[in-house]
Amino acid sequence: MDNRWLIVSFLFLSICVQHAFSQDSGYKKSVDDCYNSYDFQKERYRFKHQKECYIGQKIPDFEIYDMDGKLIDNYSIQGKVTVINFWFTACPPCIAEMPGLNEISKKYSDDEVNFIAASTDNTETLKRFIDRKGKFGFELVPDASQFFYDILYIHSGFPTTIIIDEKGFIQYFYAGGLADFRASRRIKKKLCTALDEILGK
Repeated sequence: MDNRWLIVSFLFLSICVQHAFSQDSGYKKSVDDCYNSYDFQKERYRFKHQKECYIGQKIPDFEIYDMDGKLIDNYSIQGKVTVINFWFTACPPCIAEMPGLNEISKKYSDDEVNFIAASTDNTETLKRFIDRKGKFGFELVPDASQFFYDILYIHSGFPTTIIIDEKGFIQYFYAGGLADFRASRRIKKKLCTALDEILGK
């Protein structure tokens, strides 16, 4: 009896691993196919079309941890719209849009939207930054390079912001930004318009 349960458990685990690998491979192939369909060496094509490589895609399985060690994964964000802002502390456009991002996080309730700021910096660097600059209204995730490059397979620079709907599909993608006072106003307008549409407001 014990051996049979062991075999069943092993088979179940194998199926789960194969499913996750298949989903991940399918996502990356779809992104690759999209990028290969445009001449992204030309700047005008890159910014016009790269969002099309991600919007409508189901986000691959992932596990990340916030500054307090809390797990964030596909299951924990399910059922709510999720905004993920990718950034790092030495990125001027990332810093310039922060006031606008903080205002957005105050506009929508925690029951409606998850706000996550995934940084490529480590925990200590983020702590020093927050001590200097003040609170960031998003849930902070350090060491997010693998999440950005390998799991989500994003080819753009920083900042990059995506919005995922309650079913786990990417509905919004915006990369790049300004490094002056206009950045805050621009990101606020873009994200609020997208969120209101996704939330049906």
